[in-house]
Amino acid sequence: MKAFQNWLLNNNVEKLAAVNHYEVFRFRCAIGIGVIYKDRLGNHSCTGAAVSAAMHFIGQGRSNVRWEGNAPKPRSSKSERKRLALVRTLLERDGDRCFYCGEALPTDDKAKTLEHLLSRGHGGDDNINNLVLTDQPCNSLAANLSIAEKVALRDRLRRRHWALREAPFRFSDLNDDTLYIV
Repeated sequence: MKAFQNWLLNNNVEKLAAVNHYEVFRFRCAIGIGVIYKDRLGNHSCTGAAVSAAMHFIGQGRSNVRWEGNAPKPRSSKSERKRLALVRTLLERDGDRCFYCGEALPTDDKAKTLEHLLSRGHGGDDNINNLVLTDQPCNSLAANLSIAEKVALRDRLRRRHWALREAPFRFSDLNDDTLYIV
């Protein structure tokens, strides 16, 4: 498996973050997105562009044909401009904090991630009312959860965030006989 992953990286694929614990390797290439999975029993399977890549990797000794997914598909400048405009609109609407944890988002607009509240896998669309800004770790945690699970995740992450921020300042930790100068 490691040899296959190295072969993919040598063939100019763009490695993407896994969206669930079964994913071993997710990538983008010229022919689309490919995913390699590992189930509970340790068996590997693949979908999308990973199928084409695996077939080419297995038969590479018998052929000099170059794999068609070799060059990553660059984002068009028009789609990138559209994405950045959407990010700026969401920043104006929601502010510069992650929807889930409440931490400040990265300053670079290209590093901010768009999160679908109702994920595409559950029938969600790219309407601005269905989108929020998140940081990459929280976006990966939310993955393909339902809306109710995403709201519960947000509440849990924000409680943890504020508990950690306020931990040294809890009044319940103060002794009555301690003198505090304010």
